Amino acid sequence: MMKNTKAIDPGVPVRVLAVANQKGGVGKTTTTINLATAMAAVQKKVLIIDLDPQGNASTGLGLSSDARKINTYHLLIGEAELSDTISETNIPGLSVLPSGVDLSGAEIELVEVENRLYCLKTALTRSECS
Repeated sequence: MMKNTKAIDPGVPVRVLAVANQKGGVGKTTTTINLATAMAAVQKKVLIIDLDPQGNASTGLGLSSDARKINTYHLLIGEAELSDTISETNIPGLSVLPSGVDLSGAEIELVEVENRLYCLKTALTRSECS
C-alpha cells in the first residue's frame, strides 16, 4: 500500500454515502467494501473512511495493522493531515482512510472540544479541529 499524495480536491463535487446501523454483524463493512469496489470498477474515485476502531474495512481492503500507524484517530485529533492518512488499495480508484484501535479513545479525548461533532467534516475540509 502506498500513501496518497493528494487530499480531497475542494473544487470537485463529492457524493457522500454512509452505511450505518447500531447493530453489529449486519454486513455494514461488507456492504461498504463491495459498494466501493463496484463504484471504482466504473471509474468513480472512492474513499472509504473507516471509523470502526476494529478497522475491519481497512483489513478487508488489504491494509495491514502496521500500515495504519497514522489513521482516522490522528486525523480527528489534529495530529495528521488528510493526505498523510489516506492509503491507496490494490483496486484502482479506491482509497481508504484507515482506522486503528486508538480511535476508541478519541471520544474521551475530544469531550472538551467545542465542535467535536464536526471534527471529521473539519478534518476533511482541511481546517483545524480544536
